[in-house]
Amino acid sequence: MIRDTSRAAFDGLQAVLSDRQAAVLAAIKRLGECSDQDIARALGWGINRITGRRGELVTLGHVEEAGRKVNEFGRPVMTWRVKVAAPQVPAKEIGPIASAISGLSQKSGPERITPAQGRLPL
Repeated sequence: MIRDTSRAAFDGLQAVLSDRQAAVLAAIKRLGECSDQDIARALGWGINRITGRRGELVTLGHVEEAGRKVNEFGRPVMTWRVKVAAPQVPAKEIGPIASAISGLSQKSGPERITPAQGRLPL
């Protein structure tokens, strides 16, 4: 269950990130515990676009390591999740991304985010 205060905090967080960071953070929030490859599939981006942005989100304190899982090739991979108490930083306007992210569903699983679901422009 998502509480109004949690949603408000998450929505406020979007205003301080770059468009790509916000897209990665929204995907992690939507997917729950997920790997970089899960995020890449959900956004339709290459893995090299994901790892840098996810790493920045870890450094900023918005995302944390959740554990490990075995991927479809039988290899162990790290999983990530939105940090429960993410830091608040000064807001800046980032345009239409906040409304695009707010439209994402709370479904779990590595489904691709389609334009109708709020896939962000590259």
